[in-house]
Amino acid sequence: MKKALKFALLLLLVGQLPFIYRVCQSRQLHTYSSQIPRQNGTGHPFQDLRGSLHIHSAAGSHSIGTYLDIIEAAEEASYDYVFITDHPKEYTLFNQIEDPGIVVIYGWEEERPDVARNLRSQNNEVVIFSSYTQGPVPDDATGIEVFNIAENARPANGIMTWMTWLYHQPTYPDQFFFHLWQVDEERLRLWDETTAQRKLAAVAGNNAHQNLGLILQTTSGERLLSVMVDPYVESFRFVTNHTLLPLGQEVSQESVLAALRKGSSYIAFEGIADPTGFAFYAKRGDRLYTMGDEVPPETELIFQAPVPSRFELIRAGETIEALEGSRFVFIAVDPGAYRVEVYPLEPPRLIKGKPWIISNPIYVQGEEEAEVR
Repeated sequence: MKKALKFALLLLLVGQLPFIYRVCQSRQLHTYSSQIPRQNGTGHPFQDLRGSLHIHSAAGSHSIGTYLDIIEAAEEASYDYVFITDHPKEYTLFNQIEDPGIVVIYGWEEERPDVARNLRSQNNEVVIFSSYTQGPVPDDATGIEVFNIAENARPANGIMTWMTWLYHQPTYPDQFFFHLWQVDEERLRLWDETTAQRKLAAVAGNNAHQNLGLILQTTSGERLLSVMVDPYVESFRFVTNHTLLPLGQEVSQESVLAALRKGSSYIAFEGIADPTGFAFYAKRGDRLYTMGDEVPPETELIFQAPVPSRFELIRAGETIEALEGSRFVFIAVDPGAYRVEVYPLEPPRLIKGKPWIISNPIYVQGEEEAEVR
């Protein structure tokens, strides 16, 4: 009997090793991220606003989060804006609210007949194609989701993932999503192919719901206990969309939506490091251009990061320059959509080969097109 008990305990211990190993990987990433040396850099020519999109609330019926929950989580994640895209209903569960410290944008998620969806702003100024089918991008889309937390995690749904989540709660909850993160090369390829023909902004979708967990509250709404598997704030801290505005421009719904439509934005996986200070812009004489702009040939493309990194300058889906450092200038001669991916140097295994930052393109015109303009 004692031997059987010892054997059972040994099996139980051995069964925990994969999860302990994953926690050790998260500890390694946490240590790595906390020790990355930041630099003052050379300044930033734009306002950098941190935020996220593809967020659901109880107003869309398949979340239990309120607008106030979203705003409080956004404040905790140091956001400047949130873009809420609920499924439309005949009636709303609660009134839309505003916040003096955060731009709150209310849009909606539109189901498409091809098992896809669009994320739309209320005036349809911004239309983001959100689907993990590899069909063509709709003509009216101004953007495309190249990453989506929920869609990315869905194939990993199983006992291994749930046990990994359980082990991370008392240890490194902010590192949990890194164990599920996969780069969708086909999605990036579709984006690159489309930008070879027309402008299209890339975004990352949080697809945040906050709908898994246990809440105990009184009939008056006072919460006595709240244990969430997918709290908004953990999703918000993992991946963000930074929009860039000219210095001095008013921060508003209109200016944030205009930047998202134009593609004056970049994606950052913030669990690796704070990306504030990253810039990818163009300069010709005294004039500055941001991501989403068209520029003539022979224009300087400038890219920088707040920490030494590996930069990959990409055109037509191919890396044309790979450089290590903090700031570079590239003279763009050939026409096309130029974008930058930034990778941490000597990363731990958990994020090896994964990008820290994905920029939107700057569009370099051909000679004839530039002459016409």
